[in-house]
Amino acid sequence: MKKLIKLLCVTLLLPFFAGNQALASTMALGFPDEPTDSWIWPGATIGWEFTTSTDIQVDSLGVWDEFGDGLAEEHAVGIWTLDGTLLTSAIVGSGTSADLDSSFRWVDIPSFALDAGSYVVGAYFSDNSDRGAARSSYTTASEITFNQNLFLYNNGFTLPTSHWSGFDGGNFGANFKFTAASVPEPSALFLFGLGFIGMALRKAKK
Repeated sequence: MKKLIKLLCVTLLLPFFAGNQALASTMALGFPDEPTDSWIWPGATIGWEFTTSTDIQVDSLGVWDEFGDGLAEEHAVGIWTLDGTLLTSAIVGSGTSADLDSSFRWVDIPSFALDAGSYVVGAYFSDNSDRGAARSSYTTASEITFNQNLFLYNNGFTLPTSHWSGFDGGNFGANFKFTAASVPEPSALFLFGLGFIGMALRKAKK
């Protein structure tokens, strides 16, 4: 009986753990084709305001690498609340030290929870060695809405608060990856199995 109970436990738990491990990171924003416009932003933090419709877990931050051949300098990247509180940040190293995916260089961070709401993601460009992508054509993950472009000069790595109203696209120096924060509900079979194991344990003790 004990061996049967152990076998049932393993059988029931395997799909649950496999389902959690299968969760893959989603890139918040991407381009349908390669950007053709890029601007220099010496001494500026450039970014974009976004809204997430659900709770998410941010697990990577990225900086755009114009030619995919490495960054000329390191860049600080972060996510802020709209009132300027820095929630999470990372340094994307120069060269090709950071992983390249979809024209962005990425670094993993400790998973950070973002509640549904509006935030700003931005990256600091200390000189004109690297450029940011300027695009009005982009795609976002289903949970993410692009709100507006933002920038701020001569204040170091900080919340960008200026908006270029003459351009309806975005200043995409920064990006992030995330996973859904929701925990899968246990299936009916899983709950039934737990009940069966409980009854079997009670009988085994008698």
